[in-house]
Amino acid sequence: MAEVWDQSVQALRRFYEVVVEAASRVSWDPVTWGRDAYLAAAAVLLVLVLLIAWRWRGRRRATGPQFLLTNGVVALLGEHDPAAAADGGPRRPAHLVAPAGAGMQLRVTFNNLNPYPVQLLEVALTTGGGRLPVVADASAVVPPNGAVDVVADVSDLPGERGTLQVFVFATKARPQNLCVTVPLEWEPWNLRYRVRATRQRVDASRGTASEQVTRMQRAAARRSAAKARLDDAARGVRRRLGEAWGAFAERRREAERARAEAARARREAAERVEEPTGPFAVPLPPSRRDAGEERSAPLHHEDALPPDPGESRPADAVVVGEPRAEEPAEERPRPRLEFPEEF
Repeated sequence: MAEVWDQSVQALRRFYEVVVEAASRVSWDPVTWGRDAYLAAAAVLLVLVLLIAWRWRGRRRATGPQFLLTNGVVALLGEHDPAAAADGGPRRPAHLVAPAGAGMQLRVTFNNLNPYPVQLLEVALTTGGGRLPVVADASAVVPPNGAVDVVADVSDLPGERGTLQVFVFATKARPQNLCVTVPLEWEPWNLRYRVRATRQRVDASRGTASEQVTRMQRAAARRSAAKARLDDAARGVRRRLGEAWGAFAERRREAERARAEAARARREAAERVEEPTGPFAVPLPPSRRDAGEERSAPLHHEDALPPDPGESRPADAVVVGEPRAEEPAEERPRPRLEFPEEF
């Protein structure tokens, strides 16, 4: 043990000697300093500035605006039995969470712990079951180191937890717009929200809750208008597509009717071509056609007799292509060749 003590003392002595020797070598004239000395001095100065800024910020935070919310409750109005059977009898009380759409009343005391007056702007309540905060006006001037009671009727705060925000304007504070936020917890046995005053905080506020609600409502209105315009455009497109399809279907029907007319015309032309014609493919007149039909018809007993050659037939009764009877050629005198007597 004595040996360990001696070694520790010797180490401290050597360290002291080294520090003294190094300090004796340091020149306090900045002209003779090197780069390492300047870097060390800059580091020490930066550490001192950071320490001073941290202490100043902590002191400013401690001396900032001080407010306190006490005796805060949001009670459920109306006749409600806390021990009413929900689905398990009295062992499971009803209203384990705040009901939706129910009327409530906010009662809270706002304490101003500052030596200057402040202006209350509004109170906002937000719960886990609601999308938008419920806003209530609280226009009152709180005197220095004074307090006011805020009572407001609110409705539709469903859920189990929430927050209470009180928006304040202070002329002598920086920033001037402040928001005091405190959590709320639902008490099923008392059918009310209880303000937890020990967990409140004061923050700077860029605007009130009503402005936030207005922005959200405007955004919802813009979305609704855009959806309506989109629906109108979609209906217009569907109408134009329907009209175009109707015109296309009508053109198809017209084309089908034209094709049917052309096919019927081709059939009629083919039928006309197939009618009986002469040997030279020349259409016969109606009288010749009737004669040809009579000739092609089967002969009766009277028609089976050969016709009388002496009987004359009308010219129309002669069928094209029927051989005619050859008439005997008349003998004509041949001309004589006479020569003149003198050449």
